[in-house]
Amino acid sequence: MAISIGNVIGPILGGFLLKFGWKIIFYFNVPFGIIGTLWAAIQLREVETLPKHQKFDYSGTLVFTIAMINFYLPYLLDLQSGIIHTSLLSLLLQQFCLSCSFILKIV
Repeated sequence: MAISIGNVIGPILGGFLLKFGWKIIFYFNVPFGIIGTLWAAIQLREVETLPKHQKFDYSGTLVFTIAMINFYLPYLLDLQSGIIHTSLLSLLLQQFCLSCSFILKIV
C-alpha cells in the first residue's frame, strides 16, 4: 500500500517542487533520507544470525557495481553528446559480460 501511494504521490510532488527550482528537491529529500536512515539504524535488527562461515561477497558487490555503472554511463554520456560512440557501445558490452558473470557467479 505504501509503495503504491509513494509511486502516485512522488512524481506529483516532485513536479510541484520543480516549480520552485530543482534545488528545492534536495532540501525536501535530504531531511527525509537522514530521518529514515536514523530510524532504520535504531529500529531494524537482524532477524536471524548468519552462519559463521558465511561472509560478505566483496567480489560480487564490486562486479555488480561496475556493471551498473557501465549500464548507466553510456545513456548519460549519449544524452550529452547526441552521438553513439564505440566507447559507449564498449561500456554496454562490458556491462553485459559483467552481468552474466555476476549471475553465473564466475567471478
